[in-house]
This record gives sequence, structure tokens and C-alpha cells, in this order.
Amino acid sequence: MHGYKYIVGENSADYSVAFGFGFDHVSSDYKAVRIVQKINVINVINRVEVYSLKENCWKEINAELDFGLIDKPRGKVTSVNGSIYWLARKRMDDFGLVVLSFDVQSLKFGTIQFPDDLSVLPFYWRRNYDEFSVLQFKEYVALCYSLDLGGCVVIYTLLDGNCWCKNMIVRRLDYLVGCLKTGELIGLKYRYDGRRNGYHEDVVLYDSVNDVAKSIQSILKGRRTLYHYTESLFDLN
Repeated sequence: MHGYKYIVGENSADYSVAFGFGFDHVSSDYKAVRIVQKINVINVINRVEVYSLKENCWKEINAELDFGLIDKPRGKVTSVNGSIYWLARKRMDDFGLVVLSFDVQSLKFGTIQFPDDLSVLPFYWRRNYDEFSVLQFKEYVALCYSLDLGGCVVIYTLLDGNCWCKNMIVRRLDYLVGCLKTGELIGLKYRYDGRRNGYHEDVVLYDSVNDVAKSIQSILKGRRTLYHYTESLFDLN
């Protein structure tokens, strides 16, 4: 991707802000979405804005969202096939989770329920949002659950827009970051190096066909964040 556009200004600390970025294949236009939420004990106040690269401006759209977005940076938003997906809470007083979708062409929101076996997880597991992530797995939207006990990642892929299929269980990773074009998985493996050195995260490349994991780099836990990005063939200018 050649060049860049600065499109996001400062936001108040009193609000929860979530972002998404996707490509509209119909109009060949990149679009960014900004969702600003003010949450109190009674209701949610939303402001949804869409930025068009072609028009070079923000436009507010009407949208009533009864969900609280999980505004953490890693693994809570992805863009696949013209739609953006976030993790969201079902209600403000509930720790149940759903996947919120946004079609960048029609500018419409939708919701996708969690797989049945994840929906019945104990309360204290469902409230730990860091155990869940939504990302692109090959050509599919994937929902990943990182087991705190047992050290493995369960991957579900979305079929036909609303049906989850348990794709695989990866026992060589503790957290999945993304899937490469080659089909290999890249993720993190946690390890403890003693009281002096503390916890580390090993960046691992995993070949699911041959069940081979290769450590790429070791980093101190919490010092860096690993992100997955997708190469674009379109010029921003």
C-alpha cells in the first residue's frame, strides 16, 4: 500500500472507541468505521461514522447498537470479504459475547452468536475477553478460543454467514495471531524463565499439515504486541 491518510482525531477518555477498516469491492473504495460509545448503567449512546477514501470525508450513519464493543487492541477486530467483525458484549450487564459485523458496501450491522459449546462456558471464563479473538483464517472469519489450562487454541470458522464449524485444535500455541497465505499459522507460546527473567512470549510459526512449530523470536511478555496485517494491491493515492 503506497502512502497513507491521517483520518482519526483525538477522542475523549470518557468514551469507548472502536475502529474497523475494510474494502468495498463494489465501489473499489476503502472505508474506515469509527464507533464511539458512551456507556452507563441505563443504556448505550452510539455514534457511528464511516470514512470513504474516495470522498475523503467522514459521514455519520444511523445505527442503534445495544452491544458493548470490546475496545482492546489485539484480536478483537478483523476484515474479511467486504465486512468488518468485532467482538462485543450482548448487554452492558452481561458477559455473554457475540460477533458484531458491518458490511462496508451496504453500511449495515449484523450479529452472529457464539458457537453453542462456547456459549455455555462458565461465567468466570466468559468474562476474560483476552481468551477470545476474531481474525481471518484463510478465506474465512475465524473465532479463536485460547484455553487458559492446557495450552492450546481452538479455531472455529464461519460458514454461510451464521454457522460455526470447529476447524482445528492447535496444541502448540497459546494465542493465535493470524494465518499466512501459505496456510501456516503465526501465534504466541508463553513460557516462564524464572523469577529474574519473568515471563516471555515466543513468536511461533506453525505448520498444521506437518504439525511442526518453529520459534521465530522471543519477547518479554507485555513489552510488545504482535499484529496481523493484509497486503493491499490498491494504491491509496
